[in-house]
Amino acid sequence: MIMKKKVEEVGTTTGIYGVKDIVANRFLGLNLYENDDMAIRDFDFMLGQEGTLFNARPDDFQLYRLSEIDMATGLIVLSDKYLVKEGR
Repeated sequence: MIMKKKVEEVGTTTGIYGVKDIVANRFLGLNLYENDDMAIRDFDFMLGQEGTLFNARPDDFQLYRLSEIDMATGLIVLSDKYLVKEGR
């Protein structure tokens, strides 16, 4: 169930992030992070893994914050999607 509420109206929220493959025009999966800095650290680590497509073609990927989840209730809180980092 997805609830339309402002973040301030619910409990502690965690960001829902996704890596977009811009060539395929698809998101590759979702991850939860407390903040953008934690998501960026993991994204940078992923791009640095030698022998992977992420490392060979980092310009093909972007990190987005897609929404938030209230960790106390499990409800997804709709918020504006925004680009966090380009994969360069």
